[in-house]
Amino acid sequence: MKYYGRIYTVLIVVGFQIVDFLNRYFNHLGFNFVDLLSYILTITAGFLIGLKYDQAVFYSQRDELTTLYNRRFLSKFFNRLSPSARIKYFILVIDCDNFKMINDSHGHHMGDLVLQSAGAILKSSTRKKDIVARWGGDEFVIIGHYEGKDAMKNFMQRLNEQFQALSSTFGFPVSISLGYSLYPNHSEELQELLRLADRNMYVSKEGKKSG
Repeated sequence: MKYYGRIYTVLIVVGFQIVDFLNRYFNHLGFNFVDLLSYILTITAGFLIGLKYDQAVFYSQRDELTTLYNRRFLSKFFNRLSPSARIKYFILVIDCDNFKMINDSHGHHMGDLVLQSAGAILKSSTRKKDIVARWGGDEFVIIGHYEGKDAMKNFMQRLNEQFQALSSTFGFPVSISLGYSLYPNHSEELQELLRLADRNMYVSKEGKKSG
């Protein structure tokens, strides 16, 4: 959670108090305990108001279950990207395999735990500058700097291995299917990039079934 709201509100409150302090000082109005107490209470109130603002911003950008970014934030982030010949971004779609079966066999509470664990794995496996979001249901999306086909392959392999390890934790199979597209190479539109990544993901999913 960022601190902008708390910083701004406290600075505004302190600014008004400095003006009041200077007015009292130059006009010889004097100070007493009540004045000091009012300064402290006003700063505290400003801090709490800023905290509520920061919390509202935080939760408006986050998925409630996993605390990852939500699709609204991811879309806003993507819209700020500018096409560049030097920088490429990957849009990686991650889908939990057989998630309906997990819900049906083990209950929705267990399904929620799987999604929370999936979110934790994706967050811990990415860089701070990468954007990890729950797109909806059992589908996640990551936007990050593309560093070449080999690096992407290794990253996806690490994710698969971590989800395989999660199976032993839960005592039932937990796996994912992955697919990605590149911005701006494949498209400059988010929906088209997601469509392409989704298509590649389903190719991977079908490959597992036939393998």
